[in-house]
Amino acid sequence: MDLASETIEKQALQQLHDAASPELRRDIGLHTHEIGSSLVSVARALPDSAIVINRTVGLGLWETATPVMLDTVLAAYSDAAVAQYFIHLHPQSQPTALTDWLIARGVPATRGWQKFERGPGELPATRSDLQVRRVGAEHGDDLARIVCDAFDLGDLARPWLARLHGLRRRRAGRDRVGIHPRRHGVDGFRGHRPGIPATWVSGCTDRRTDRLRPRAGVHEAVHMHRGAVPGDPQHSYKNIERAGFRTTYVRDNHAPPEA
Repeated sequence: MDLASETIEKQALQQLHDAASPELRRDIGLHTHEIGSSLVSVARALPDSAIVINRTVGLGLWETATPVMLDTVLAAYSDAAVAQYFIHLHPQSQPTALTDWLIARGVPATRGWQKFERGPGELPATRSDLQVRRVGAEHGDDLARIVCDAFDLGDLARPWLARLHGLRRRRAGRDRVGIHPRRHGVDGFRGHRPGIPATWVSGCTDRRTDRLRPRAGVHEAVHMHRGAVPGDPQHSYKNIERAGFRTTYVRDNHAPPEA
């Protein structure tokens, strides 16, 4: 199974932290920890609903996990008084006993996340008055507001997420931090204002955009959505499939019962 999607997500989560200034890291309580092959993302001061930030990617995926590694991951959240978080388990995460270890520690499985992929090419025609175009620092505040409202991250995260646009990656001997130079955002605009959460293009990936063109250097698109369950209308899920994405695998999510 191709692990590119997990690699990209892990890198993107680290870049998200890199975009924060030292002051924002202090105020939000932002930390990342590399434990085994996993990246543990912690945002201590954000609300409990900020589970899309407080999550761990890659546990047992590139390096077999141990009980000590798992306990260290869980301690990173308990020490920061973070009550709700996700521990993602890829189908290839090892050992298979990881699931039992998590359950025994009071972190049961919850609804998984479906991964999608598609190659470059034209997207099906759609009816919309939104215009898709690249965004920059001038739209940072608008996009931060949309993302914070959509994911219930609270106002404290807005100045952090506003920095994602137009920043460059940290370079040796400099204090500049932010998004990789090859990573940029595109968004749907109605008039002069962005109307949907931004899509990021980074390296060889693209998500939710009609810019899936080989000439733009995009070779594969990846997306993620809550796994399908009986009785759920799955409107967004079906929109992803209509855009030509194919399902690849479901990644298990473990979370404390409050989540």
